[in-house]
Amino acid sequence: MINKKDIESYEKTYAEIEIFIKQFPHLKNIVINGLKQNNNKCLFKSLNNRSKVSVR
Repeated sequence: MINKKDIESYEKTYAEIEIFIKQFPHLKNIVINGLKQNNNKCLFKSLNNRSKVSVR
């Protein structure tokens, strides 16, 4: 059963992700795929690789 604290944490995290996607809409697919896979290391690795390509 989900308690109130878990729901508040989820809502806060969702709001932060929503803000990030609004700031960086071109990274939306990477973020969504990373969240679906439930693997934070994969998500951040993909974002880091994407930022390295963008800088060059």
